Amino acid sequence: MPDLMLNQAASILEVGSVTLTRKLKQKGVIGKTNNLPRLDLVKQGYFRVDVRSYRRPSGIEVPYSVTLVTPNGMAYLRDFLEQEEQEKEVQTCNQEQQH
Repeated sequence: MPDLMLNQAASILEVGSVTLTRKLKQKGVIGKTNNLPRLDLVKQGYFRVDVRSYRRPSGIEVPYSVTLVTPNGMAYLRDFLEQEEQEKEVQTCNQEQQH
């Protein structure tokens, strides 16, 4: 399986790309403003950062970074989403017990 962009990974995981990105930002997996993954997660092989560029009409080439999810990263994201769901269930259960 090739490395995937976050929106492609979200589609395979059957979660919206906005939802996945929001959850990853909330947990500090990716940066809040640049969507780049934490360095330790890159070193562990879950994500890769690809530097790309585009050319402005003026001819200036502008670099930008894209977060890619590796095959190991897909397993990491599946576990991450399962953990999120379990935490949500515990919160719901705790709220019900308080009422």
